[in-house]
Amino acid sequence: AKSGKNGKSPIDLISKYNADILRLWAISSDSLHDVKFSDAAMDTHKETFRKIRNTLRYVESVAAKSHTNAKRFHCFDDIDNYIISKLDETIQKAHDALEEMSLPKYVAVIKEFCISDLSQFYLEARKDVLYCGTEDERLNIGVCMSIIYNNLCALCYPIMPFAVTEFKRSKSPSIVLSIPKGISKPKEDWSKIRSFRHKVNSMLEQHGGNKLELSIVVPSEYVAPYFVYGVSQVL
Repeated sequence: AKSGKNGKSPIDLISKYNADILRLWAISSDSLHDVKFSDAAMDTHKETFRKIRNTLRYVESVAAKSHTNAKRFHCFDDIDNYIISKLDETIQKAHDALEEMSLPKYVAVIKEFCISDLSQFYLEARKDVLYCGTEDERLNIGVCMSIIYNNLCALCYPIMPFAVTEFKRSKSPSIVLSIPKGISKPKEDWSKIRSFRHKVNSMLEQHGGNKLELSIVVPSEYVAPYFVYGVSQVL
């Protein structure tokens, strides 16, 4: 507190962290109650900033190789349609958070999309296609990534403007939320597939790096033909 002469100088904090991380701390804090500052709290927001920025950087690197092309929308795989539907859902949740004047909720919505939907699922699932797929397959993903990148920049601009400005400096300077029309809705129930994937990953984590021969029986309700080598168990 200022009265105790133990307050933190914003200039010193910006020098130690950066302005975007300090902004993240401020808007993630509950302004209805006393806000306590700690290095541990700043480290948490520093990690959030790093994860969002790294996701943006990867998406940008793929999107830079292509541009939004409506002719490509009908060539999207169902997983591409799914991630665009999650992006649309994220935009709506972000709007709702702003309507409620809940800035911590706004940050949480963006963090959830970047980490859970993109990094831990979509980007992981599409990595092999980006490395080994055909030119058309890579182009389709690039178009999908271009849509995600432009909208994610618009979502992130209010919470980390310096980072977004740095990304957009070499591309179009416009930062506008806009999902093109003509993209199909996903046909499969990807929530079930993701739930099954989470169970498999949890099993593998429990058994660590043990070399065990195993097979997992995929329930009939999961449409995708997943074959995983791990511990023999029926989910």
